[in-house]
Amino acid sequence: MHRGRQLGILALVLACEPKTTTSPDDGTAAQAAPEPDPAPTDEAEDASRPPPVQQLLEIDGKLSEAAVDQAVQEHAREFRSCFDEALQHPDDVELAGAIVIRFVVTPAGEAENPIVELSEFGDKPTEACVAAAVDGLSFPKQQGESTVHLPLYASSF
Repeated sequence: MHRGRQLGILALVLACEPKTTTSPDDGTAAQAAPEPDPAPTDEAEDASRPPPVQQLLEIDGKLSEAAVDQAVQEHAREFRSCFDEALQHPDDVELAGAIVIRFVVTPAGEAENPIVELSEFGDKPTEACVAAAVDGLSFPKQQGESTVHLPLYASSF
């Protein structure tokens, strides 16, 4: 185990133990006064925000990651135009984070039924634009269908 990790675990254990003091009268341990509650936070605001998307490309089927990467790169201009359009009204949209689109790749190599699975954008027109761009992707022919969960990060376009 790394020393830094050991120290971090030790600090966590020490922070969780109750604090005691020794009474000067009889030498017995006495519980310390409870610590005051921390200052209130904006938990209500944090609770309204979706958790950050931290998903990797996921493929259920025989389609390769390389084929998905190539298709996305070939259509990068279309994805970029979705984000550029949203940036025309920056007061309304915060384009940070990611969007995850789920779609099916047919044996003929066509992307079908793209739907927004998760989004940190909160901008329906941008989400619809990205889903439409995914609908235009083409892939190599394959045996059977593949379901793809494609995370796209605004910072990558």
